[in-house]
Amino acid sequence: MIGLLRTSNCLVWAARQYVAHGGYVIALRSSYGWWPHFVWSPDLITYLEFAPPVKTPRWSPPWIFRGTVQPWHPHAPGSHDGART
Repeated sequence: MIGLLRTSNCLVWAARQYVAHGGYVIALRSSYGWWPHFVWSPDLITYLEFAPPVKTPRWSPPWIFRGTVQPWHPHAPGSHDGART
C-alpha cells in the first residue's frame, strides 16, 4: 500500500480507509494552500496520507491527482499541518 502510485485525492483515500478498516480521518490545514488535507490513522499512533509525489504550492487544490500513500508525522518537516511554515 505505501509507495504505490494511484489516482485519487486525500479525502477520498482517507474515507475509503475508514470504511474498509475503521480508525480515524483527521482534517488538517494544508501547508500548500488554503484547503484542508486529510490523513487516516488506524490507532492515533500511526498516520498515513495520500499526497502527490512532488508537493508544490498552488492556487487551488487538484481534485484528482496521481499520488502515493506515505507515512505522515505530525511534527516532521514536510508534514501538511502547516507547522513547518
